[in-house]
Amino acid sequence: APVGFVDMKKMRYFADRTGWTPDPICDYLKDFKVEQDKIQPVWIDVKATAQARPGVYRGTVAVKNGNVKLLDLPLQVRVHRFELPYKNSLPVVTAARFDQGFYDYMYGDEKPETVKQFRGYLDGSVSYDELNAVAKHQVEVMHRFEKMISAHRIPNDHIYRPAPIKIEDLKRYLADRNRLVCLFAVEKHNKPEELVEWMDRLAPVIIENNWQNNVYVYGFDEINPDLFKKAIDTFRPLKKKYPWLKIMTTAFDYSLGRETGMDEVIDIWVPQIREFFNNTDENTRARKDGKEVWYYVCCYPSPPIANWLLESQPTATRIMLGMMPYKYDIEGFLQWAIIRWKANRTFEENGKIVTRELVWDKKLTDGPLTSHDGKGFYEFNGDGFLFYPGENGPVTTVRARPVSYTHLRAHETGAYL
Repeated sequence: APVGFVDMKKMRYFADRTGWTPDPICDYLKDFKVEQDKIQPVWIDVKATAQARPGVYRGTVAVKNGNVKLLDLPLQVRVHRFELPYKNSLPVVTAARFDQGFYDYMYGDEKPETVKQFRGYLDGSVSYDELNAVAKHQVEVMHRFEKMISAHRIPNDHIYRPAPIKIEDLKRYLADRNRLVCLFAVEKHNKPEELVEWMDRLAPVIIENNWQNNVYVYGFDEINPDLFKKAIDTFRPLKKKYPWLKIMTTAFDYSLGRETGMDEVIDIWVPQIREFFNNTDENTRARKDGKEVWYYVCCYPSPPIANWLLESQPTATRIMLGMMPYKYDIEGFLQWAIIRWKANRTFEENGKIVTRELVWDKKLTDGPLTSHDGKGFYEFNGDGFLFYPGENGPVTTVRARPVSYTHLRAHETGAYL
């Protein structure tokens, strides 16, 4: 498929380029035009089954102008003598946010009744058969996204899940790529007794299937010290009744609980990637105390530090999920969103120039030079999404592809090769 380009704008953070930048892989284009003396990259995927014999396979790729063959390009693929495990060794959690207004805008009709039905389907209070045609379409498209996410070796998850996960979804995700699944998210408005009630509903199935090490609760996203006590008080009853339950946070507690008392309730610390490397002594101490220490990226850090921004070097993205976790003993990775189609837009309103975060105005259907600028969360290019909304479902990206190839820990890869 032709590699598409977005017209990236200059941001307030450092970047070494602007303008046309490769990102979407336009597999929805049946054909495309290339102007004379212009270069157009084409992405070719080759997949080997688990039963493929090791060795070198050769073939050709035909380049045609209509029905006229222009040339044959040689293609050579080496199949190595190992089979990739279906589940990645490095735990990854993220958020495909189908429960937001931008998804309703792209694939629903935004009518209150449809929104209510689709949200009800997500939380289990409404069955598929009870949905209207539009809500059913939203479910079907969501499953197409989930299928593509899984094909990229990315687990389907939702760290901001506002209500307890449906048992059928929990079973489905753990049977697929997931090593871990978020049961529900916890924020400052949640009551401790509510969380215990939610867990009471889920625990019997988890214990029956021995999934205690495969589930977690995420909460108090990026909180500052003023909310540390609130987090402890909220989590404590849940942790007391279910001591085996893993609780994960990105709280800005750089002592990893040592000075704040948060270590009483937190099992998985996820500092931002810069803080992880600025805090190696605390990382070591927390691990000795039986805690896990991961890292995450979001709108920061800026290039050249590893991230998933459009300006990030592909080599940095690859090592972020492969060599870096191995070298620095990183136990997991969190990406805050892979489907979130909103960005800051500046426009005139009532005679004033205002800036507001708005839903993207359309799906991605053109290319290779697309009408998209690649802007994600607020003003950060590529942040919050790894897949674009296409006419009938997901459009993958150059940034998402490295996950398929580099998600093994380095020691496993070295041992295989």
